[in-house]
Amino acid sequence: MHFMPYSDFNKHIIEKYESNVFIPECLHKSNSDWILDWLNSDYTYDLRFSIHDGTNYVPRGEFRSNDFYRHARKKKIYVAYCFDGEIVVYRMKRKIVLQRGFEDQEYTLKPTRCSKFAVLKKADNLRSLTVDEAISMRLKKVSFNCINIFRAE
Repeated sequence: MHFMPYSDFNKHIIEKYESNVFIPECLHKSNSDWILDWLNSDYTYDLRFSIHDGTNYVPRGEFRSNDFYRHARKKKIYVAYCFDGEIVVYRMKRKIVLQRGFEDQEYTLKPTRCSKFAVLKKADNLRSLTVDEAISMRLKKVSFNCINIFRAE
């Protein structure tokens, strides 16, 4: 199931599609400052700000994580970790576009369309996967902890 790792997406779905009843506890705390959350690595409402996630907006053009994995017989690299918390599961009547894609000279990303998906409500605790958990998901830990990103303008 596709998973959106930040709770603000609940508000977006409710406002745009009116598919769920208004559920105030699903919405991100209104007095939150996302820059402060990022600086403090406060992942409570946005898992991308955690030390585990490789998309934590490091400005130096690199993704850092100690939780990079590769799926058996696949080339893609994933960031995988375990979290305790709450999610909201949506079941739409029809498929909606969760993420718009783009087409570039160097890379094409197809849009993500789903009718059933989950969105973070609140995360309480994060931890790295145990060896047994990684094996059960057929994930193999890779030996590096940084991916350098370079893109000419």
